[in-house]
Amino acid sequence: RSAAVTGVLSSLNSTAAPVLKYAKVRRPAAQAASIATSSSSRGLGSLMSCTCSFVRAAAYLIRPAAQGLIIPHAWCLTSAVGHVRYTQAMRIAIATGIFHPEQGGPATYLYHLCNALAARGHTLEVLCFGETGHDIAYPYRVVRISRRQPIPLRLLRYTLALLPMLRRCEVAYVNDYGLPAAVLTLAIRRPMVLKVVGDFAWEKAITYGYISPDLNIDEFQSGQHGWRVRLLTAIPRFYCLRADAIITPSHYFKGIIAGWGVPPEKIQVIYNAVDLSRFTGLGDRDQARRRLGLDQSPLLLTVARLVP
Repeated sequence: RSAAVTGVLSSLNSTAAPVLKYAKVRRPAAQAASIATSSSSRGLGSLMSCTCSFVRAAAYLIRPAAQGLIIPHAWCLTSAVGHVRYTQAMRIAIATGIFHPEQGGPATYLYHLCNALAARGHTLEVLCFGETGHDIAYPYRVVRISRRQPIPLRLLRYTLALLPMLRRCEVAYVNDYGLPAAVLTLAIRRPMVLKVVGDFAWEKAITYGYISPDLNIDEFQSGQHGWRVRLLTAIPRFYCLRADAIITPSHYFKGIIAGWGVPPEKIQVIYNAVDLSRFTGLGDRDQARRRLGLDQSPLLLTVARLVP
């Protein structure tokens, strides 16, 4: 999990840096925070599902400096043996469709990511849809837009709430709800890092009955579709092309996004993390099978969101 956070931070920092070169406002030195991440494997074994994610994240973190990117003010990334150091905290606007305490992958992912970013000294503001969670105290500001209104109205309210957040923050981190953020960041010239975990057009086309539910995501990419589906496909292509950097959880989906015309070098693969410390003391496989009343026949496990 630490590696995943480091990878996200690298994308946010390297994306915001060129824009901050022209910022008129400089925060006083008293607000600067020194945030270091160790590349040592100590303590990461229980938090990472795969060590290669940390290697890729560290390489991506150092890469801007290696390419000679000049990052002015206190935002430069300085590399040394064994560690990379962020020299100033960022103000980050988080735009998403759902957030804690709602159930779902994006809500869970962002909840842990935001807590980790706040613990490292960054200032966050989160915008989401939702009816619950107003009584929860977070170490950052969370604004919720009610879903109990027509879609055009709540989309307008979401956009109007996002605008002042983006003005206050230096970079936007958008979790798969990219259209409002893409339009606003383009208008006010804020850098945007986008995480994409699915094909919005394919999912909506199936939901609305525009295509057969048996058409898989790969067939959808190359198929010939009507004007309504083509309009849907234009939306994620627009905000992916607009994004300054894109994060995906797999090389498979990086290939799909690259097929939309997005330059592959703009897409960074950062695997979803798992906190293995939550699963200690479970015993071996045979003990787990006995507790669940399972025999020794082959067992296939699928971890996914099963929807019609």
